[in-house]
Amino acid sequence: MNSIAILGSARKESNTALILQRLIAGHSCDVVNLRACLVAPYNYEHIYPTGDSFISIIQRIIQAPLTIIATPVYWYSYSTPTKVFIDRFSDLLPSHQELGPRLRGRRFALLSSSSEPFPDETMVEAFSRFCDYLGINYVGCAHAQEAGDFVDSETVARIRSYFTTPPAPSGE
Repeated sequence: MNSIAILGSARKESNTALILQRLIAGHSCDVVNLRACLVAPYNYEHIYPTGDSFISIIQRIIQAPLTIIATPVYWYSYSTPTKVFIDRFSDLLPSHQELGPRLRGRRFALLSSSSEPFPDETMVEAFSRFCDYLGINYVGCAHAQEAGDFVDSETVARIRSYFTTPPAPSGE
């Protein structure tokens, strides 16, 4: 199974898309562009429009050796498409309880781009806590200033190593 990258950029040809392509180059990784699919915002009634892609994306994540969440930094946080996607994980607690436990032990990495030379600490902490809450293994944050070089080559190498390392069995 291929790894999966969730691209949450609001722009078509964004810096985040460019650095994502550099990160995954030479590896088997499918890219899901949130601009091109319907992921409705979370609602407490758990009623979503026909064609909502969230659950099908989660089913792919469960099978993937690595999931990369790629987002530009907007106002010290994720982009809106990324935030909507992450908020939808709340559906895996009450209404899709069979899927939530299957995320345990999965590997997630964060990829960010911004005008700043380092990743936003608040966003990285929020992502790490999101992973901890769901039992997901957070493997690091790769960051580039705009479309420049990655800030931390060791983190990039660690993330890339998971493309070829089979994950532990999920919490099935």
